[in-house]
Amino acid sequence: MPEVQSQRSSKDAGVVPCNAVQHDETGSDGHMEDLMRVPHTSDICEVLGRDWLLLVGRFLDYMALARSQCAGPVCPRVVTHLWEESARQYLHSFPLWGKNAEKRAEELTLTLTGSRRFRELRLLQQSIFLPKAWEPWICKTSSQSLKAFGSGLEESSPFQMAANVSRQWECLPQQATLAVAAGAFRGQPFVTGIRMSSVGAVGDSVCVGIEASGDRESGLVMSVMFAPYEGQVYIKHAENGPLMQAQALPSLSDTPINAWMEVTDKGAVRFLRQADGRELEETGILPPEMFPKWVDCFFASIHFWCYDMAAKQFNASVEWCGSAFPSELSAPVDCTEMDVVWSLIEDDFDYS
Repeated sequence: MPEVQSQRSSKDAGVVPCNAVQHDETGSDGHMEDLMRVPHTSDICEVLGRDWLLLVGRFLDYMALARSQCAGPVCPRVVTHLWEESARQYLHSFPLWGKNAEKRAEELTLTLTGSRRFRELRLLQQSIFLPKAWEPWICKTSSQSLKAFGSGLEESSPFQMAANVSRQWECLPQQATLAVAAGAFRGQPFVTGIRMSSVGAVGDSVCVGIEASGDRESGLVMSVMFAPYEGQVYIKHAENGPLMQAQALPSLSDTPINAWMEVTDKGAVRFLRQADGRELEETGILPPEMFPKWVDCFFASIHFWCYDMAAKQFNASVEWCGSAFPSELSAPVDCTEMDVVWSLIEDDFDYS
């Protein structure tokens, strides 16, 4: 009788004896020793059911899932399923910019499985999609990087290689804007870092920015831009709306630079820059009250005015995209509102 009672109490506690027959043979010492053992996967399955790992795995983020996979052997089918579920949740956690990004996400979902799908979705978050019509003036060098050329170039430029320069130049808009493929919904913190370098002067012909977008039906977009070399900030209130300008930081020489864009969880925006060999500088924040209520999500962007660019070549690459700054960057947490004087430099908006 005492042995039967011991086995029943162990089951009530959620621990199944690994070998009930052995308990009878080894006596009480062997029985107590067995109760001290950590239960095997088969024991847990007997108590919780065969789907216990799927149920637990749904509460793991991708970092915890990777650590648990490294910790010990797990059923490959279960791991594949958990990675695919993690990728599905991850994909729905941020908005995508444009049909090219949506098409790429669909391709990854249909063609890849397991952790590989998740890794590719992480890379998609930093990707840039360029219109083919903009080549050779703006060219893709990788999924996260590009190079651009100004109009006043030497004979060795790709302009001289084009069969019909004037016709191809017309394909490039006065302001060429490219958004990074993935952004953040309003209320989510969002940080993007872009590495920039040039051959020749850039001035204010290149800006990084934040596209504050309404829902797809509205088609509304408000652009906040920062010229990291000139230190100027611009606000464009929707298409053909008024363009405001302010000097937030002093100008810099044409040296390699890291430009940062941050959107806080409250919807405030700020820009930072760090030239090679110099300290990190910030513009101060644009408070959330400066953004319309129709803003639904935010995207990092880069803007070119190739007609005005004096540089022979400009290079840019998206080096970081996440909910916070990388740990090695000492970005100030507490910052004040941007203390600048705004001036109106363009107003083509129809107020009627």
